[in-house]
Amino acid sequence: MLRPARSPRAPARPAAPIPGSPGGIEEGRPRAVPHRRLWVGGPGRRRRGGYAEGNLNQVDALLAVLLVPFALRGYWRGFCREGFGLAGLLGGVLLAAAVGLSLADALVARHLLPMLAAAPAAYAALFLGTVVVAHLLGALTDRLVRALPLGSLNRTAGALVGVLRGATFLGFGLLLVVRFAPSSSLSEVVAASTLGRPLTRLAAGVLQTGRGLLARPGGEHV
Repeated sequence: MLRPARSPRAPARPAAPIPGSPGGIEEGRPRAVPHRRLWVGGPGRRRRGGYAEGNLNQVDALLAVLLVPFALRGYWRGFCREGFGLAGLLGGVLLAAAVGLSLADALVARHLLPMLAAAPAAYAALFLGTVVVAHLLGALTDRLVRALPLGSLNRTAGALVGVLRGATFLGFGLLLVVRFAPSSSLSEVVAASTLGRPLTRLAAGVLQTGRGLLARPGGEHV
C-alpha cells in the first residue's frame, strides 16, 4: 500500500521582535541580564579589613551599653557636677598634652625624678590635679543650684552631659587600642563602626589641640 508523500517542512520563522524594546529583543527568548556585583552594606559602603564601614557592629553595641551607666550617673549627680567633671576631663587631657613634657624636663633637670619616671608622673599630676579642681568646683556649684527649684531640669541636663562625658572617656580608650594595636582585628572593627570612629577622631583631635597649645622654640610641638 502506497503512502502519500509528505510535503517538506517549512523552515521556522524567526521570532518577531517586541515593539519598543531596546535592541529589538526577540519574543520567546530569555533576556540576558547583565551581572551586577553586590556589595555588603549597601551602595557607597567601603570595606576595611572585611568589615563594611558605616554599619553597626559589636563595638557600637558595646558602646551603647557602656553609655547607660554614664547617663544614670549624670542623672543622679546633676548638671553642674557632671558639667565640671567633663570640663575637668577635657581640661586635664589638654593641659597634660600641652605642658607634660616641659614639666617632665623640669623634674629631670632638678634631679627630682629619673627620666623614665618623670614623663608619666608629669602627665598624671597635671591630669589628676585638673580633675580634682574641677570636681571641687562642681560640688560647690551644685550646692548653689540645688537651692533653686530646678530639680528635674538639673537631672535631665546632667544625664545628657553624662553621656557626653562617657563618650569622651570611651573615645580615649578606643584611641589607645587603635594607636597601640593598629593591625589587630579589634582596631579594624573600631575603624568600621558607626560610633567608634567619630569618638576616636574626637579623642585624637583633643590631643592634637593640646599639643598645639604650647610649642617649643624652633617650632617643635610638645
